[in-house]
Amino acid sequence: MSPLFDESSAAFQDLPEHLQDALRRYSERRSEEDLDAVIVGLLADLGADLEGEGLSDDANFIEDLGLDSLSIAEFVFFFEDVFKIKISNETLADIRTLGALKAFLKSEMK
Repeated sequence: MSPLFDESSAAFQDLPEHLQDALRRYSERRSEEDLDAVIVGLLADLGADLEGEGLSDDANFIEDLGLDSLSIAEFVFFFEDVFKIKISNETLADIRTLGALKAFLKSEMK
């Protein structure tokens, strides 16, 4: 399998070590568990509310995780920068839950 991102890129190098490790694991194994680790690590860094109901696939970014529009923009920029994918405004409007995000990322990172 080819790598999903360039470890020498500034976008990757600027990440906290725990996110770099999670990204490496995901790139190697492409497992849902490793993708979850990347997403949870990023959400924690953005100050999301990770308590409560847990991180089910139907957790809404705003209502359940407490992200604001700036945090959601940072979240999107992370995936665009690190994985070199483009998330259009139309697509972003449809990605309101963790499950929708995971489905989109899996379709883009084959």
